[in-house]
Amino acid sequence: MLEKLQSASFKGVTFLIESTSTNGGRKTVTHEYPNSDRRFVEDLGDLQEIFSLTGVISGDNYIQDRDALISALKEPDRGDLVHPFYGTVKVVAKPYSLSEGLTSLGIARFNMTFEKSDESVFPSGSDDNTSLINQQTNLLASYVGADLASIFSVRKKYPSNFLSAKTILTGVSAAMGINADNILQVADEVSSFSGFLLGFTNNINSNINDPTNLAYDFGILFGSFSTIGRNARDQFDLLTKLFNYGENDVAIQETTAPRIERATNQVIINSAVNTNALAYAYNTVPQLSLTTEIDIKEIEDQLDAQFNYTIANNNLTDITVQALKDLRVEVTQFLEQATVNAFRISTIETHELPMTMLCFQYYGSVDNTQALINLNNTIDTSFVSGNVGILVT
Repeated sequence: MLEKLQSASFKGVTFLIESTSTNGGRKTVTHEYPNSDRRFVEDLGDLQEIFSLTGVISGDNYIQDRDALISALKEPDRGDLVHPFYGTVKVVAKPYSLSEGLTSLGIARFNMTFEKSDESVFPSGSDDNTSLINQQTNLLASYVGADLASIFSVRKKYPSNFLSAKTILTGVSAAMGINADNILQVADEVSSFSGFLLGFTNNINSNINDPTNLAYDFGILFGSFSTIGRNARDQFDLLTKLFNYGENDVAIQETTAPRIERATNQVIINSAVNTNALAYAYNTVPQLSLTTEIDIKEIEDQLDAQFNYTIANNNLTDITVQALKDLRVEVTQFLEQATVNAFRISTIETHELPMTMLCFQYYGSVDNTQALINLNNTIDTSFVSGNVGILVT
């Protein structure tokens, strides 16, 4: 029976496969909205495969082979899983279970799970609170929607305010569309955002008289907007395009009831844009490549400036403002841990040699070569000399 089984190995330790299954697909987050049965499912990209295997160890060297596999499964870091159907895959071993029957001495069955893992070239911040950041972002976005639904209003007795509201909302649509187009052209992507933007724009007239539906469409639009781009950096940069949204608006003098209504609508729309842009930018932070302390400081400065602007220019309820502050605390905690693990930039002087050799001298491998090229803005990597920046812990 055993001789008919396929063989596999992990970190060089060979075993037989009795059964195998693979999970994969897409990563998604479901956004629910208060007082509505509608939902938006946000696509976060590919879900790396998870391999579940039942492996068998037997034979003359049973004890040694069993113990070798146990050691390999307990070792930290990634390793090569040689799978009969998928070839060699870089994976991380999850907890395993081992069963050895008293009636089948000399046979060990391992139930093992391996998660496919991309290489992490640099240390990154702790991801312990990453899921909390995501949860807090979704909560804040729902609060922003509730505020928009309850505060935005165009009463029929002030018909001139309809045109004002239409101008404000058309401005939001235009700003998001222009910035999204720039990213989509660079990324050469086709995005569902275009459909959401068209729907939002077409519904402006009807939604001015239906703030609840306006808030729903706004939430859907922003959720889609925040996913545009090839990676988290694209998404972060896109969201920063909406930072300080409305700062150049001409302030409406609140001298009459119609003017007060127009001013209130202007501020709540701008507050919703600024708060959501900041919230979703916060949400990208755990996925950003924050290699050095300088990288982290740059991100912190951008986020802090937007936080201060948003707090100073908002028409949000206290519970929404508190949710924004809570989200900032979680992201600050993440960045503090990232700073502990980050590289510092040091300058060395070197004689002429290839960048790959310089990299090997300092790190024992050539894995960080591209990072050094980027750090030094190196054009000709065949030979470098003189003062060169390197990354040190």
